[in-house]
Amino acid sequence: MLLARIERDPDQLDRLGRFVLWAGFGIALILLLVGSVTMAEGIWPVPVLLAASLVGLALFAREGSNLWITIALFVLILDYEAGLQLTEVVYGLYFAAFLGLWYGKRFYIGGNRFITDPVDLAVAAYLMIALASVTWAVFFGAKPKVIAGEMLVLLMMAFYFPVKEACARNPERALKALVLVVAWLGVFVFLRNALTYRSALASAEQLYEITKGRVALNEVLQLVPALGALVFFLFSDQRRDKLVALALFLVFFIGTIITQSRGYWAAFGVGAIVLFLLIENRHRLRLIVLGATGVLSVLVLGFLFFPGIIDLIVAGLVGRLLSLSTSFTDDISMVNRMYETAAVWNNIKVNPILGYGIGTEFDYFSLIEDKTARYAFVHNAYAGVWYKYGIIGITAVLVLLVRGIVLGTRLFRSAGASPLVRSVGLIVAICLIAEMLVANTSNPFLIADGTLIIAVLAAAAAGCTEYIRRTDPIPATTPETDG
Repeated sequence: MLLARIERDPDQLDRLGRFVLWAGFGIALILLLVGSVTMAEGIWPVPVLLAASLVGLALFAREGSNLWITIALFVLILDYEAGLQLTEVVYGLYFAAFLGLWYGKRFYIGGNRFITDPVDLAVAAYLMIALASVTWAVFFGAKPKVIAGEMLVLLMMAFYFPVKEACARNPERALKALVLVVAWLGVFVFLRNALTYRSALASAEQLYEITKGRVALNEVLQLVPALGALVFFLFSDQRRDKLVALALFLVFFIGTIITQSRGYWAAFGVGAIVLFLLIENRHRLRLIVLGATGVLSVLVLGFLFFPGIIDLIVAGLVGRLLSLSTSFTDDISMVNRMYETAAVWNNIKVNPILGYGIGTEFDYFSLIEDKTARYAFVHNAYAGVWYKYGIIGITAVLVLLVRGIVLGTRLFRSAGASPLVRSVGLIVAICLIAEMLVANTSNPFLIADGTLIIAVLAAAAAGCTEYIRRTDPIPATTPETDG
């Protein structure tokens, strides 16, 4: 009966979806309220979640709002606390409901062409081979808990098609929402990391705890916003926009610094160099000045917030930066990752076509733990994807990254695109190049925030490209964005 009504009136499915979302949030609110009354302590997130849920209910009347709200609420699972948290359950339910309804509506009603570009095919192939690999992953001994964890990360890639569709329909509106959401995620991570870093320094008892102090959490959510703010500062016309972009750049630049992650430092440097090469001379001087301003700001803020230990902090940062050239021979963590990659490669050579499936583990001798054990996480993204998803998986990932860079560069040089679209195109290109570098030592396809960022960056480029093709089939090109 219900299916017949939906066939007669396709909007019935949309109304049903909204009802399910409203009902789900109503149940979540009741659970939160009951929890806040019954739990004696540890309930500080409850009022925040209640307020956020009430605000969300007012915005969930439209599917587009649901998309950006869902991505913005990703902050609920960024705490890395042990065990399953209430916030993770709430977000997981909403996240699954949104994606299920979005894809269900498109597949049931039809009329939507999902595959219009090679990057679409790459994402679809990656998702399908990863989901299908569950069948042979069990055969290779994958544990259900590990499969479930990697499946949650995998589903972040499913945001690609909703974001692409939004950008293809109205790129200006979608990109503004996407920029705000990514900035929000970056600010949240910065504040959390900065407070954690300050607390760690305040409680330090040994000098090495100061010089080596770091907060290596969600680095990609500092790297991408930092490069994005850099681009917007260079190409914004209004002084207000430049000041906002400058402030955000300094925030995210400092956030990237305090992670003390050499891989992300190198990725930022590569992204900045590529940006320097792509822009005109009149913007290059501005970029150099901004870089010097960023370094000076780090020192000034260091003297303000850590007046007694800033020399130790700077010494630690400089020492870690200088160790980049010798990290692959002297740093035990980097040498250990090389051993890890070698062990994974030996497994790949045995089964290069099909792969071993999602959640599968491998054995290798860890120099850090000084023992041979089984591990599921592979730090080298390319080896990790090939090991788990075979030749189809690694090909899909390479096409996704390379094609995303190509589309972003074309948007940047397109005269048929608005300044916002061209700027975002440049951001996509330099950020994906940076991600391709850092993927050698930190696997974004096994980390939720890394997968999410790659998905939305590629989706923005593909969606805007589709919009331009539809409205201007033969766009002209220009070497520079306006500004």
